Amino acid sequence: MKLTRASGDSHIAPIDRALLTVAVLLMLGGAALLVASVGSAGIWIPVTAIGIALAVLVQRRRRP
Repeated sequence: MKLTRASGDSHIAPIDRALLTVAVLLMLGGAALLVASVGSAGIWIPVTAIGIALAVLVQRRRRP
């Protein structure tokens, strides 16, 4: 399976792939720990939101 950007590019730069990996880990980790009731919801909700925002930024970035 080949990952592509939302803009239709046929290639994702390695830095974008790394940032997207971090975003997915933040989203899944924050959601899992929130469901597991580990710590406070005030911590894990923003962590999940930061992961979502990072994923959106990676998809919207334009590379020349």
